[in-house]
Amino acid sequence: IHVLRNMGGNLELLNIRTVNGEKVADIRVKSSILNGTLVSGDIIPTLIDEIPAIAVAAAFANGITTIKDAAELKVKETNRIDAMVTELSKMGSPIKPTEDGMIITGCQITNNDNTIIEPLIGATFETYHDHRIAMSLTIAALGASTPSTILGSSCIDISYPDFFSDIASLSRGN
Repeated sequence: IHVLRNMGGNLELLNIRTVNGEKVADIRVKSSILNGTLVSGDIIPTLIDEIPAIAVAAAFANGITTIKDAAELKVKETNRIDAMVTELSKMGSPIKPTEDGMIITGCQITNNDNTIIEPLIGATFETYHDHRIAMSLTIAALGASTPSTILGSSCIDISYPDFFSDIASLSRGN
């Protein structure tokens, strides 16, 4: 939430409450133009599981997003840095790994009539059996200019069995 807000994301927290000792809320998200940002330092340990989603948001933003101080991502179940660089590159995203993160140049460069000059294209994605990568790449696929295929997407069932039906209901406006 903090990173997306720093990128210009329009997020509103509603019904803030504590459940089982953790702060939770409903989140209302409105369409917004995201801008590149720097993600580093003390916030990184709180984002280890969210970095794949942040990388996708950065791929669709204006400008450059730099993620650093995230070397721990290389030693999770999957090397999430290499995985996201490999998979987003398939879409034509100018993304490159660094020693402790990645640099992502967003595709939202527009011409005078506000159309995207070089949209990201669909691809056939590997999930690396990582549900976070699979969900992030599914969202990336929704923004692509051509269809995509997500191989091994059943790993999403580990954490969010209703993910695809929820995404489908959102796209129908429910």
